[in-house]
Amino acid sequence: MKKAIFALAATVLLAGCTPAASPSPASSGSTTATSAAATTTSTSASATPKLKDATQIAGAIKQASTTNVVTITEDNDPNSLIGRPNGYASAAVFYDSGVTCPNLGTSCGGAVEVFANETEAQARAQYIQNILKGSPVLGTEYDTVHGAALLRVTGKVKPSVAAAYAAAFTAG
Repeated sequence: MKKAIFALAATVLLAGCTPAASPSPASSGSTTATSAAATTTSTSASATPKLKDATQIAGAIKQASTTNVVTITEDNDPNSLIGRPNGYASAAVFYDSGVTCPNLGTSCGGAVEVFANETEAQARAQYIQNILKGSPVLGTEYDTVHGAALLRVTGKVKPSVAAAYAAAFTAG
């Protein structure tokens, strides 16, 4: 019974970490994560992505395996973080064909979240990694901060795919 309660509590906590939108992947057009813990990488404090909108960034980092990008809005954001204090200014979820998932969210490939500044992006990445390290049953995630933007890639993708997303992300 205690395990079931813990699993439910952990699921609720992680749900606050995963942006989601509509469940249809066809509706619109970093580091290592093979163990329970994943790490966060960051570029220099002076580096900022040229594209400021999460949907633009997600589109710019598409890989051959990216099948869809969905913009998160205040109407479809289950985290209720978009545009709110301590939340992201914009967010987008992308699907990767190497992953199967029942619902739209970071676990379907990844997400880009853009904050007011790098400090907020770093805090979000650290928050997510602390939850995942404390509850390995929740899986893993590759997180990369570049300026005020955070790239989150599910640990379900191959490390080489996650590295390609991160390289494209930090090159922008």
